Amino acid sequence: MAAQSHGLGLGMLDFLPAKHFTDEDWKMAKASAGKALQQGKEGQVFTWLNEANNHKGAYKLLNTLEVDGRACRDLYIRHITRNYKGSGSYRFCKMDSGDWKTTGRTPDE
Repeated sequence: MAAQSHGLGLGMLDFLPAKHFTDEDWKMAKASAGKALQQGKEGQVFTWLNEANNHKGAYKLLNTLEVDGRACRDLYIRHITRNYKGSGSYRFCKMDSGDWKTTGRTPDE
């Protein structure tokens, strides 16, 4: 799972909490997002919590679709750090390598 979720492109998410994540936060966030993308069902929520700093996040699978011949999934993402909260819906598509990569915000946002 780690190899699948490592290249998710979550670092490009432009809301403020992610800018304050530690390496351990990113490790937990990517693992949770990877689970949502690999095995999630519509409406299912995957969460993580770093007890060392109380940073946390949630990934809700919104839908599954095909875009340009690729399997894609839309996730609603919520991140919370000590002083910041942020959320948004992002589309992830499965690449030929098997990795999931974000293509940016979902079109309806």
